[in-house]
Amino acid sequence: MQDSHLVFVDADALVVFAEQLAEADLSAPEWREPWYPEEDDADFVQFLGVANALNFCYTEPGHEKFLVNWNDMPLGGSAGLMAALQRSREEGIDILDAKILAGLRPSSIANIFRSDAGPLPLLEERGVRMNSLGQTLLDDYDGHILNLFEDCDFRAHAIIETLAEDFLAYSGMPSCFPVEKPSVLISVRDFFRSCTRVAPDHLPERCRSY
Repeated sequence: MQDSHLVFVDADALVVFAEQLAEADLSAPEWREPWYPEEDDADFVQFLGVANALNFCYTEPGHEKFLVNWNDMPLGGSAGLMAALQRSREEGIDILDAKILAGLRPSSIANIFRSDAGPLPLLEERGVRMNSLGQTLLDDYDGHILNLFEDCDFRAHAIIETLAEDFLAYSGMPSCFPVEKPSVLISVRDFFRSCTRVAPDHLPERCRSY
C-alpha cells in the first residue's frame, strides 16, 4: 500500500469503523445448511472430509451446469455435490464408511453424482480421490478422519501438513486448474474451517477459534 498510487486507506474512517465494530453486538451467523448431516459427531467430520476432498470444478465448457434436485431444492456447485453425497446415504450407499469408499466402482460413483442437468466434470478424478481417501483412512486411521485430528492433537498446522502429505485426495489440484497449486490451500482450509464452525462442540476448546 505504501507504493500504491491509485489505492489508499482512509485511516480516520478505519478508526471510526473499528470503534463501531467494538461496540456492536456481533454473533456468529447460522452456518448450518440442510445438506449437512444433522448431528455434530464423528460422522459429521467424516462427511466434511469426504466432501471437501471433492470440492472443485463444477462447470464443464459447452455443457449445462451440474445440478442436483434434492428435497425439492435445485442445488448446484458444492451444495449440489454435498446433496448428492447425502442422497447416496439415503439410498443405502454409506460414503462415510471408509471400506465402502475405498471400493467404489466407476459405475457407482457415476450414480452417486448423477445430475439433473449438466454432468459433474472430472468424475474419474473424483473417483480416484474417493477410493484413495477411503484406503488411506483404513490403512492409517482406523477408518475415521477424526482419528487424524486426535493424532495431531487438534493442531491446525499439523492437520494441514498431514492431510497434504498423507492423502492423495488433498495433495494436488486436478487438471481443470490452469496453475498447479496444492489443494491444501483450498480443500484443507475449507475442511478445517467447516469442522470448527459447524461442529465446534465436538472439538477441543483450543481449536474452535480457527
